[in-house]
Amino acid sequence: MPAIGIIDDKKDQRESIQRIIQNDLEARYSEWSCIDTYPFTEREEYVSWIGENDVAVLILDEQLTGEKSSEGTNVDYDGHDLIQFIRKVHPTLPVFGMTAYGANAEELQNEYGNFEDILEDKDFYKKYSENIDRFIRSGQRFTQTYQEELNKISKVSKAIAEGKDVPQEEIDEVQAIKERLGFPFDIDGMKNRSAALDQMEKQLSDFENIVDEIKSFLK
Repeated sequence: MPAIGIIDDKKDQRESIQRIIQNDLEARYSEWSCIDTYPFTEREEYVSWIGENDVAVLILDEQLTGEKSSEGTNVDYDGHDLIQFIRKVHPTLPVFGMTAYGANAEELQNEYGNFEDILEDKDFYKKYSENIDRFIRSGQRFTQTYQEELNKISKVSKAIAEGKDVPQEEIDEVQAIKERLGFPFDIDGMKNRSAALDQMEKQLSDFENIVDEIKSFLK
C-alpha cells in the first residue's frame, strides 16, 4: 500500500496533519495510507523508512531542530539540508516542503527546485482536500514510473538468468536504473543463477510427484 510520509519534529502538528490526511484517504483514497515520524538522528535511516513503508510522497517540514525527541535529543539538520540527501537517493520521489513562510522562506530559496512544491502551514489546512489530491497525483506518477522500472529490471534479470542474449543497451539501461534505485544487479551472478533455477525446478517437480504418490496412497 503506497503511503504519504510526514517528517516533522513538532509532535502535535505532525499528528494533526497525519489525522487529517488519513481521514481523507479513508474516505476517498482507501488504497493509500499516511504515516509520520520524528526526524531520524542518522539521515541514512530515511532510506529504509521510505522503502519499508512504501512511501511514495513526502511532506517535509522545514524546521526540524525545534523540539526534542522522546529521548531528549535534537537533530542537527533542517528540511533544506535533508532534501539534499533525499535527492541523492531518490531523485524523483515527490517531496512537498512545509513551512510557516511558504516558498518565501529564505532557507528554501536555493532548494526550491528539489521540491514538488512548498506549502505554507495555514494554506494546507485551508485547502487540505485539494492538497491531498495533489499529493496523490504526484505519488501515482511516481509509483507508476517506479513499477515500470522494477518490471524492466525483472525482465532483463530473468532473461540473463535463462541464458538468453540481451542487447547491451538494455543491460546499460537497467544498470543505470539499478544505480539510481540502489538495487544489486550482478550480471555474472544472474548467469550462474540459471543452473540454480534449473535445480530448483527439478526439486519442485520431485516434491510434486511425492505429493501425488501420497494422495494416491491415501485414497
